[in-house]
Amino acid sequence: MTAAGSIRPTWAVYIRRSMKKEGDADVSDAAQDMAARARVPQEAQIVVFSDSGGHNSGYSSDRPEYQRMLAMIRAGEIAGIAAYDGSRMNRNTENALALYRECAARGVAILTGETSAESQGTAEGMLTYTLHAGIAQYYRDQQSARIRAMATALFESGRQRGPDPLGYRTVRDDRSRVAQPRTLDVVPDEADAIRRLFSLLAEMPLSEVAAALSREGVPYRAGRLWTKDAARDIWRRRRMYVGMAIRKRSLEERPGTHPPILTQDEYNAAVVAVERRRTTNSAPKRAQRSYLLRGVLFCAECGSRMTGDARVKGGKEWRYYGCPVANRRAQHMEGPNLTCSSNRIPAALVEDEVMRQIAEARLPDAVVEGARALLQARLSKPTDHAAMTKRRRLERALEALRNQHTWGDITDDRYRNERREIDADLARLPALTTDTLVAFDEARVRLLSLPSAIAAASDERGAEIIRLLVQRVAAKRETGMTGLEWTPQAAPFFRFLSSERAVWDSNPRHED
Repeated sequence: MTAAGSIRPTWAVYIRRSMKKEGDADVSDAAQDMAARARVPQEAQIVVFSDSGGHNSGYSSDRPEYQRMLAMIRAGEIAGIAAYDGSRMNRNTENALALYRECAARGVAILTGETSAESQGTAEGMLTYTLHAGIAQYYRDQQSARIRAMATALFESGRQRGPDPLGYRTVRDDRSRVAQPRTLDVVPDEADAIRRLFSLLAEMPLSEVAAALSREGVPYRAGRLWTKDAARDIWRRRRMYVGMAIRKRSLEERPGTHPPILTQDEYNAAVVAVERRRTTNSAPKRAQRSYLLRGVLFCAECGSRMTGDARVKGGKEWRYYGCPVANRRAQHMEGPNLTCSSNRIPAALVEDEVMRQIAEARLPDAVVEGARALLQARLSKPTDHAAMTKRRRLERALEALRNQHTWGDITDDRYRNERREIDADLARLPALTTDTLVAFDEARVRLLSLPSAIAAASDERGAEIIRLLVQRVAAKRETGMTGLEWTPQAAPFFRFLSSERAVWDSNPRHED
């Protein structure tokens, strides 16, 4: 409590260090804390949020303490934020502006040295904050590009990056100082362990190698025990031990500058044994059954969506579509007592019938051209100037709404609600002439060329054709298909179909 008896405001001090070791960072946690506290009003109480260590990148907002701070801001529990500089909180312009909008909507000050609490809500303050956010991301992107270029240069020269792998160490002088950076030399004891590991792989699976090495007393680093992960990591980098430089999870390689530990025969023996075990132990995968009408076929009796229902007997397989209510696998949404007596429908027969009707139901070219001419004639009527004026007004309002949201003048919820209303008003206006004709022509080219390709279509392609053209098919084994509904984009180009062909009762049924 202050002298006046009021509650002391709460300020957040945010600290972020992406380096795991504090000594590796450009700015220590203590220096960040001191600089941030100096910006906080004296009468405020401070809550520290620290995302230090563990490679918490400022490019991503997925940081535990940063998210906790955001939650307290949204709950109205924080009066201001202080940090060493803006890049400590974000190195991503989009995330930085999102934080600015959150704080501006709730009157939360942001003090990072770039702007003051008084200038934050002004146009100059917004510009300054945005420029610094862009600069922070620019330096992050520049640093990332430089690191990638260095890694590429190392790989192209045949050298390794990262810490010394097991079996090697960087060449050092007699005082243990690095004499030749990125140049590896063999460590005899560790090299012996690598050779033993590969010899065991020729006899047993990788999951058992670590336990065997521990039983034999084969030393690991600094007296540590072997683990499955340690053995798996060596196997992942196996090409390095025959003298290759590798990168990107061993997908790229080139001759390295380091001496090999394994001979080609030792390496080949382990690889052949591992591949043989993998081939022997892996069961052949059964090809996935294809159901072309998945999602569009409905039971004509109860209206339930029919599902694939295969039967296997005597080494043969029969594909069906079955009603889940009739098979007692599901209950219809409309009532708990609903029953269905529909039998399974052979999949191939109903799929062939749908494909045949797609090919036959296409309207003649002359009819399609007549429909296009009629559409063009309707659209060529005098323009509704009132509708055009309203469209231009709504488009200007939408642009102004975007600017207000970008500047932080309105909240996210208000932006979404008002945007939804404007989009609905635009959708109710008459379509523009050019847009309507272009959409018609694009659909004509895409849809009318499909039936000619049905005969040669694979199962996957056939399913794509059906999803594009057919919205719903109702069928029952006893009566056949009772209707086929086209998708809205396909309806103008195909005839309406309503048939009751008992084409399935005469076919032999598989007895369960």
